[in-house]
Amino acid sequence: MNRDVEDLIAEREAARAAVEHFAPITEAWAFETESASAAKPLLDFYLDAVKTSDLFVLIVGEHLTNPVREEYSIAQEHGKPILVFPKDSQSRGEDADKLLRSLNAKYDLFANPAELRAKLRRSLGLQILTVIRGDGKDVMRPGDRLARLRRYQRNGMSVKIQQMVPVASTTSFASRQ
Repeated sequence: MNRDVEDLIAEREAARAAVEHFAPITEAWAFETESASAAKPLLDFYLDAVKTSDLFVLIVGEHLTNPVREEYSIAQEHGKPILVFPKDSQSRGEDADKLLRSLNAKYDLFANPAELRAKLRRSLGLQILTVIRGDGKDVMRPGDRLARLRRYQRNGMSVKIQQMVPVASTTSFASRQ
């Protein structure tokens, strides 16, 4: 974390408390609470956490750092549900403002850490209920597949589509009498 740019230290702590409210069902992960590790490069360290998460919470302040931009991109690419909470600010930087305008999701403004904690707790509770009820995005509908292919196209990714024919478990047929 770059303390010169980081303007959400208290808010990150409030978010962690909101997530831990639902323990043991939920577990908060934050870069600054992890132990030192030389096992893998720094970028891989926090991006792997996003890849293996069940939900991504994005808190947007005045500035948008490159690591946060990368995390958000990885969460999108991996189809993670994303909850977005921008801090109500008149001095938001152009990069953070551009991200908020590009979202295809409803976000919830907050004014202070206590308000963020309450709003995030409510959103997490609703998200957990969605998963329990099976209303989530676990089932991929045809439109979801098309949207994913369009996202690949926008990002310049290529996709190989291959016809799959089931392999028979037996090569002979027995007649019934």
